[in-house]
Amino acid sequence: MSMQHQFLRILDELKFTEIGGNKLIYSDIRIVAAGNQLFKYLIEKNRFCKELFYRFAVKISVPNLKVRSEDTDFFINKFMKEKSKELRKRDIDIETEAKNLIKNHSWDGNVRQLRNFVYQTVTYVKPMSNGRHIISSDLVKMLLADEIGFGNETAFDNDYTWATAQKNARKAAIERAIEDSSSDKEAIAMLKIAERSFYYWKDEFNIK
Repeated sequence: MSMQHQFLRILDELKFTEIGGNKLIYSDIRIVAAGNQLFKYLIEKNRFCKELFYRFAVKISVPNLKVRSEDTDFFINKFMKEKSKELRKRDIDIETEAKNLIKNHSWDGNVRQLRNFVYQTVTYVKPMSNGRHIISSDLVKMLLADEIGFGNETAFDNDYTWATAQKNARKAAIERAIEDSSSDKEAIAMLKIAERSFYYWKDEFNIK
């Protein structure tokens, strides 16, 4: 936060002093900045300076990939082609249902996260169930591990059913909301679920 206030001062006055120096340096600059988090949330948590946020004259909001489904389709094809070429793998394709799973996934890391996931999928296409044809059942476990951060076998215990995937996703979402909030009321608002459902699942998962 202290660095943000210093940066705000530079933007306002267009002058600064070098470290160890005492001479003011004037600068005619234009700042182009980008972030991949919700600044309103960061401001509320006192992790981003409100004055600095409003100092930027033009603010452009780029919807995430879940909203821009047509862009997601383009990127999936692009990244599959790139990784296939790099690994010298031919005739790799993906069924429509599998592609829809990827398109409907919440990519918090936006394009970079999607790229890494597609690269991983293409890399491990050989051991998948249908040769070089990527199908939806191959992706369920990978998508949930990517979203929740499990990255291990014990989270699913070789249970690939959709019910288990939903259960693990629900548990992780509640735990994250509680961790990032100061009260149950705030966590419920973040999750956008009924209070009754929140306490039911909290008790079901034995979350303290």
